[in-house]
Amino acid sequence: MKKILFILSIVVVFASCSKDGPILKEVEKNVLVNTKWQTEDVSANALLGGVNIQVIEFKTETSFEVNRYRNSAFRENLYKGTYTVKDKKINMKYQYEGKDREWNLEFVNADELQRTPTALTFNTYTKQ
Repeated sequence: MKKILFILSIVVVFASCSKDGPILKEVEKNVLVNTKWQTEDVSANALLGGVNIQVIEFKTETSFEVNRYRNSAFRENLYKGTYTVKDKKINMKYQYEGKDREWNLEFVNADELQRTPTALTFNTYTKQ
């Protein structure tokens, strides 16, 4: 009887552990869908005046767009593209001025993304 209970408990432990991996990865990927992240556009502040904000909007599980707002009003769509998520890293691909471009973001925490490698501006995005 003790052997049967021991074997049964081992089976339950291993069966419950095997389901965690894929579920967690799927949740991480879907966290971005329909979210917006912003950063102050310091270079546009200097050139255009006012307060300029760059906003990344993750539209679907694979597409995003980046817009600029000036003094809280929509100013322009900068570009649209596709992205992939792996672990805490987000790879973004798009075309800008006729050229293929790519950059990466990484989760710092649930409300903050960090551009990697860092750029002159647009380094830290906070969730709206």
